[in-house]
Amino acid sequence: MTIRIFGIICLLLVTACSPHKSPPPAVAPSAVAAQFKTLTFRTIPDISQNTMSKVVAITKQRLNLAKIRALVKSGSNGYIQVTIRSTSPTPYVSKMLTSPGNVSFRIYPRGARYESRRPISSAHVDKDPADRTVLVFTLADPKAFSAFTSEHLNQVLGTYIDGRLIETATLESPIDDSGELFSKALDPGELQFLAAIMGSEPLPARLRFVSSSPLTVS
Repeated sequence: MTIRIFGIICLLLVTACSPHKSPPPAVAPSAVAAQFKTLTFRTIPDISQNTMSKVVAITKQRLNLAKIRALVKSGSNGYIQVTIRSTSPTPYVSKMLTSPGNVSFRIYPRGARYESRRPISSAHVDKDPADRTVLVFTLADPKAFSAFTSEHLNQVLGTYIDGRLIETATLESPIDDSGELFSKALDPGELQFLAAIMGSEPLPARLRFVSSSPLTVS
């Protein structure tokens, strides 16, 4: 069964529940020169090469899910450089890549918690029957989640990312396969960033945004 959730989503892409501001519209690159910028990140604390490889892989996964073409390079001392087009919104990209990505479900506000390191196996943006842009997620363990939601019918289920509440819904029936998130407060681009976080592995180490610098390729 798929549950459809229609409400306000307060997300970590901007300050929680702050007035909505859309990213600036994309500008077509010049036929002569393409404008790029390099975002620099650093792991906290310095980590092993194996863990660094996982962080780089998740960084690439999130950029791919967000449909952002990028060149990702890892350097010494835990630094990671991500080169993207200058029209990509830096605040949204940096929030997406530095989010620990811990998705959780809990009976709102302080009830039982669904225990799972990664409750969602995948997420993507799609159109619903009403032609609205929605975020569709697939559960990693449908049987376990169905059992959990069956125990809490007619209660309010909260969905959290990194400890922040992003939506609530009343459990009118068990949820056993997938769900949809919809909000008029978020445009399709912002839902794409959210899907990239929810659809990827959690980061095995913290990542901090360091700087953004322009790069022009003629």
